[in-house]
Amino acid sequence: MSSLGSHMHEGNGIMAGTGEQEVRLNQLEGVNVLHIRSAYFMENFLRTIGMVKQSGINGTVTAANHAIPMVATRDVVQVAAGHLANLDFSGKSVHVVMGPRDYTYAEMTGIVGNAIGKPDLSYVQLPVDKVREVFLGNGLSADFVSNLIEMGTAISTGYMNYQHLDDSTTSATTAEEVCP
Repeated sequence: MSSLGSHMHEGNGIMAGTGEQEVRLNQLEGVNVLHIRSAYFMENFLRTIGMVKQSGINGTVTAANHAIPMVATRDVVQVAAGHLANLDFSGKSVHVVMGPRDYTYAEMTGIVGNAIGKPDLSYVQLPVDKVREVFLGNGLSADFVSNLIEMGTAISTGYMNYQHLDDSTTSATTAEEVCP
């Protein structure tokens, strides 16, 4: 299991670690390695439920209207299980799983809001300094916080969005199905 952006080794926060792991796995001799590079999980929006409950908004450091690939975890599991069941990969390879289409954070917030009975739930891009302060105050390490913020910034600027949807990368589950 890897991630979009793992082909880069800096400027992408947490994803640099998955890129380093890909390099290590690719150095193994005599084994087949398949890297499943998934898009941003739709279910990641669950991590902001506390903010939604406390503040009545959803927010991260990522821009509200920048569309990115998002995928349901069940679609990634289905792809991985299919490859493991069929053993249809050899050498060192990558399978990208990006979901049915790109979504903005504002759009996903609206979908979540409708699912929880708050159709007016809004998304707010939060200032990096405030997010850093809150995360550190919650006991997260400075290194982890920096990497998380760098990932959010890389998403927001489009730095990590290099893949394109096509028949080999598209999966079926929509955000509305994840958040019924």
